[in-house]
Amino acid sequence: MLPAHERCRLHFGPYTQPVYDFGDLVSCEIRGTVRIIRQSDAPIPWPVGMPLNQKGRGSLILFDALVDAVKTESGTAVMYWFGVSQSVLCKWRKTLGVPRMNPGSQRLFTAAVSDDPDRNEKIALAKTGVARPPDVMEKLHSANQGRRHSAESRRQMSESRIKPWYRWEDQLLLQYRATPEIRAVTGRGTRQIIERRKELGIPDPRSREFRLQVGRSTEED
Repeated sequence: MLPAHERCRLHFGPYTQPVYDFGDLVSCEIRGTVRIIRQSDAPIPWPVGMPLNQKGRGSLILFDALVDAVKTESGTAVMYWFGVSQSVLCKWRKTLGVPRMNPGSQRLFTAAVSDDPDRNEKIALAKTGVARPPDVMEKLHSANQGRRHSAESRRQMSESRIKPWYRWEDQLLLQYRATPEIRAVTGRGTRQIIERRKELGIPDPRSREFRLQVGRSTEED
């Protein structure tokens, strides 16, 4: 589980109090015009207002930076820093048209998932051996179309994966060892072995060129 300071983190602040005096009239997104009567004692103190011609303790005024916080921050963070209940937060979000998974909630969800190795392991096991839906594969294929490497890039990446030939490996080629034997000893692919033979001017032991060369050498001896 995420520690408290991570669950209540504000990602898009800081959110500072507006400049005001008690008695000022301001516009609240919930109640319209209200009069500022006091200040809350939450971690982020905020003006408390009361509708005109009414009495009571009032409630937080949904205006200024608080509107931005409700739209962007997670509900957990807003409730902690501004000292409001979940029911009040839900009312604010509904009034402002804030989706359930706004940017702050998305970050909180991502952090919670990455912090839970047991959950991640269960998800991985559940997906093992399960083919992706056709529509997902189509989207991935379409996304990759624009990211294909050029022929030169593919050549450079291919060369970077090929380790240099060692002297003892060249000696095997010079001894006219068969390709399967060289492949088993060096761990190199057939294509690499063929290309290296060409670089050294060594014919393939199974080729006609090799038989002609061996025959020519035998006649000379």
